Amino acid sequence: MDNEFAARLGNYNIEAASFGGHFQLANQRRLTGSLGRTRLSFEGHKNSNNTLSHSGSLGYEMALAKAYLLNARAFSQDIDSFQNRDLDKKMAGLSLSLRMGLKLGHFITVSGSYSESHYDHVYSQSYHPTNQTPADGTKREDEMSTLGVSYLLLGSAVSPRLNNLFFNAGYSHSDTQSNIVGFGQKRDIGNLSANYILRF
Repeated sequence: MDNEFAARLGNYNIEAASFGGHFQLANQRRLTGSLGRTRLSFEGHKNSNNTLSHSGSLGYEMALAKAYLLNARAFSQDIDSFQNRDLDKKMAGLSLSLRMGLKLGHFITVSGSYSESHYDHVYSQSYHPTNQTPADGTKREDEMSTLGVSYLLLGSAVSPRLNNLFFNAGYSHSDTQSNIVGFGQKRDIGNLSANYILRF
């Protein structure tokens, strides 16, 4: 894949495969699950960043009322680098979301998630983020929490001619805390999109 960050990342290839399914339970409830495998390969001298990752998730959905849908999900990811041990990590987390139908064709979803990442590499010349004391030999551990809200508008709610259009707007805030200086961060992300579905 050619990308605008070629000078920094170089060219890379992504090979991904995933499998998902659901099992319908009684009373508008269902279990969902997925498994995935992704190989990221860089060209040239950047190939030390090649990784192979495996991911999985297990979720539970339940309709609380006609216009409310609750989703709880546990997820995990295991990343293994062939040469760069800084990239080796294991991540696991939980997420919870509630989708609310305001009126026909209008939906708001509020969500939150928490995850922990444990890196296999032992960092040298590192420092504790609170007291700035040397933390040589410490394995990096991150905690990430995210809160978000999104709005979905079906085009059919505006006009029958827009039946194949979907409009999305959202905002999320994430906070990452790390036991190693330099890896904690906060992010605020907004998005706005329109999607058109072809029907045959």
